Parts: sequence; C-alpha cells; structure tokens
Amino acid sequence: MNSMKAFRKLITVLLMLFVAAFCVTACGQKSISFDDETEETAEIAKEETSSTKETTTAATTETTSAQDTTEQYTQGTTSGSQEQDHSGSSEPDREHETTKEPETSKAEQPTTKEPETTTKEAETSKPTQPATKETETTTEPTTPEPTTPEVKLTTCHVTVDGGGDAGVFYSGYISFEGELSVFDLLVKTGVSYDGNSTYVREINGLREKEHGPMSGWLYQVNGKTPMIACGSYFPKDGDEIYWWYQYDE
Repeated sequence: MNSMKAFRKLITVLLMLFVAAFCVTACGQKSISFDDETEETAEIAKEETSSTKETTTAATTETTSAQDTTEQYTQGTTSGSQEQDHSGSSEPDREHETTKEPETSKAEQPTTKEPETTTKEAETSKPTQPATKETETTTEPTTPEPTTPEVKLTTCHVTVDGGGDAGVFYSGYISFEGELSVFDLLVKTGVSYDGNSTYVREINGLREKEHGPMSGWLYQVNGKTPMIACGSYFPKDGDEIYWWYQYDE
C-alpha cells in the first residue's frame, strides 16, 4: 500500500512539472512574437517620419524659390522705373522717340497675321471634292426560264389482220410515252375486242373457234411469236406488232 501511494505521488509530481514546462515555453513564444511585432511597428513609424520630413523639406524649398522669384521681379520693376525717370530728366528728345514706338508696333502687327493668311491659303488650296456621286449600276440577276424536258416517244407499227374474206382491220403507227403492252396498243387501235390482257377471244366480231376448234387470235413481234401473254410484253421503239387470226378448217 505504501508503495502504491509513493508511485501516485511521483506521477502527480511529474505531471505538475510537465505542465509548468509547457506554460513557460508558451509564454516565451508569445513574448518573442510580441517583441517582433513591436520592432516591425517601430520600423514602420520610422519610415513614415522620414517620408514626412522629405515632404516638408520639399515644401520649404518650393516656398524659398517662390520668394526668390518675387524678389527678383520687384527689383526688376524698381530698376526699370528708376531708369525711365533718369532718362526723362536728362534727355528730353527720347520722349519723342518713345511716342513713336506705338507706330512701329502698329507697322509690325501685319507680320503677326502672316500665319492666318497661310492657313487661309492652305484651306483654299485643298482639292474640291465632286458634289455629285457616281451612279452605281445594279444589275438584277435574271432567273432562268424553266426548260421543259424533252419527251421521248416510242413509236410502233401495229397491224390487225382478220385474214380471208375479213381482211385487215387496222394498220398504222402508234406513238406513246412511257411503256405500253401489246394489249394496250390493241386498245389504242380503236377496233372492238373481247378479252383482257391475258387472252383475247374476239376482235371486230371475229371470234375464236369460229373457223375450227384450233382457230383464234395470235400476235407476233418482229415476225416472232412470244410465249407470254399480250399484257406482259412491252415493245420497244420501232417494233412491228402483228395481230392475226388463225384458221383451222
């Protein structure tokens, strides 16, 4: 128990010593920083006092120079007045000369006006600008006229032949735009027909199987018989289309 009490006392003593040392160091740093600040403020005050001294010395020098100039001016005026008094009492002939001085000054006045005449001459010598402006010619852009594209026509020769006693129902040229089938050209001939674009049964009253079981209408293009329906064949420019009736008797 006694050893524990002694140990506690030792610890408390050490803590007190540590706190005391910390306080001493802190106070020392504060005093050092305070001394530095006081030194800086003293230097600033010295600089301000030196600048004020310089300004006061400059002001005093200016006042002295002004006093010197005023003294010189007063001395010059007094000396000039004394000389005039002396010259008036001793030499009376100079009064006549002094009265003539304004005349000479009047004669010299035109020389001072020479710059004005020169400036007027310079103004008159400036080139006169033309009063009228050149008229600008503006050309409006011409819009090109719309050109109509050339229409390419296809021309075919169509013949509708009934054969035998029936004879030829139509023969001529047909011109058209775009594409037309062989069946469309048959319609353009104007002859009567019965059928459609797949199969034509009758043209101008001449009907299929009327002259035999294998009789009927067929077509050729440039002397050849196409193996497709008349509504699926589209002829070209210059083709020869031939509709004819086949007899089976």
